[in-house]
Amino acid sequence: MISELIANAVVHGSAGLDEPIFLWFEGSSECLRIEVRDSSAEPPTVRPVEPEDESGRGLWLINELALTWGHGPRDDGPGKRVWVSIAPAHMGLL
Repeated sequence: MISELIANAVVHGSAGLDEPIFLWFEGSSECLRIEVRDSSAEPPTVRPVEPEDESGRGLWLINELALTWGHGPRDDGPGKRVWVSIAPAHMGLL
């Protein structure tokens, strides 16, 4: 999920090559929250994919695998934040 969030930020989220992308982790024994911040305010969208599509499954995978996910405006500057929450029990790890 981290690679999908970062790839989406690079491909769809950065306003320019010199704009930073930030990655945050926040965890407890019950849940891990992963957040990516970029400089674009354009919201992420889950799009329908066909079996023959070679790309475009990132948010679909996140939607299927994450406990929860969402997006919103950054509170530390222009752009947005996209986050996922995962839990060991939810991922079949316990």
